[in-house]
Amino acid sequence: MVEIPSYIEIPTYATPIHGASPAMPIKSALPEPQNPHAPSSPTVSTKASNNISSILLSHALSALPVIPANLNNGQIRKPGDETLASAKDPLSLPIMSANFRRFIGKCQFIFWLQDRAEEVVFWRKGQLYTGAFMCAYTFFCFFPRLALLIPHVVLLHILFTTYQMRYPETTITSSSILGDDTTAEIAPVIQPDAYDIVVPQLVHLTWTQPTTQPLFLFLLTSLILLLPIVQIIPLRPLFLTLGLAPFLLTHPTTRQVLPPLLLRFKPYSTIILRQIINNDQMSERHWRSERREVGIWENERWTSEKGWKAGNLRAVGNGERRPWTKDVNGWSGEEGIPGAPFDGSVRSVREVNLTLPQGWSFVETENWSVDLMANWRHVIPDQDGWIYTDDAWQNPSSMPLAEWKPTGMTRSRKWIRRMYELAASH
Repeated sequence: MVEIPSYIEIPTYATPIHGASPAMPIKSALPEPQNPHAPSSPTVSTKASNNISSILLSHALSALPVIPANLNNGQIRKPGDETLASAKDPLSLPIMSANFRRFIGKCQFIFWLQDRAEEVVFWRKGQLYTGAFMCAYTFFCFFPRLALLIPHVVLLHILFTTYQMRYPETTITSSSILGDDTTAEIAPVIQPDAYDIVVPQLVHLTWTQPTTQPLFLFLLTSLILLLPIVQIIPLRPLFLTLGLAPFLLTHPTTRQVLPPLLLRFKPYSTIILRQIINNDQMSERHWRSERREVGIWENERWTSEKGWKAGNLRAVGNGERRPWTKDVNGWSGEEGIPGAPFDGSVRSVREVNLTLPQGWSFVETENWSVDLMANWRHVIPDQDGWIYTDDAWQNPSSMPLAEWKPTGMTRSRKWIRRMYELAASH
């Protein structure tokens, strides 16, 4: 029995309780609730019961919706599935770091626009420079319809600037054109969708492609033609159409119907554009001369081991073709093109030495191009101009058929180029 200190007074009606054994510490694990987000019962204590704000906060947090850890429910997204933006991979430190690097590498133009805006707003380049922008803004306030010409003016300004950069009057250092080296190092890391769609098209504005000059002439001509009629263009229907067009183009039905139609008419638009570019590059002697089109056929055979190759062609004879022939039905070896060996070592049409009639020459400003129309067959070719046939070069089709694989498949496409008469050009 534990002795009671003398300074403690025990009432006469009280009876001391004797301890049976020393109290042992009680150890227990933390509770593991089935639902970690379920509200837990607060511990009964004087402070907790009096802390009303803590109770209200706990009830408010428990009422929030539970966000699942994996929004995809463990399912792997297949290509073409319609998924929301929230169904993408959850954010994490590596993903956020990669996205930030992608943003920094591709947003240099934002800082460029910021610098140009500061030059105008804060009069950094003098009164004449800022005053010109003020006059232009005032002019647009009086004639707001001229805003329809802004795309033409912007593209023409880019073409003029890139022309001066490509053909400078004085020597320009490479650093002034390429920009900061750090951006060039970060740029390959990122592949944003919108950036990758736009940037490959900018090459047509750098005067390094044959399409730049026709584009410049088209913009300049259309700008001049739009000036007289810009006053009669109905703005409300125009802006209504431009505003509703994105919604119509992204409709599920449109997304199913429109791509096949565009793919069907893509060869026609490619041929028309290529014809315009070739005609624009021809000189006066080509226009004065008689012009004709010459074509050669490229032939290949498919095998399960090597795929599509000209080297898979069999020996000449027995109905087999050469890799390059002058006629669509190039059955015999005599119809093969001189300089194009049988073994398929000629991998490019530019390596083929085609003999032209005497007094004729190829148009120097043109190269060989694939005949995407394929009028030599009553079948629509694929996007590369190929017409597929069976093992005997029969039964043409737009795509290889599965039933042909056991016996073998073949395909052909036509390359065309224009020639002109030399006597008439002088």
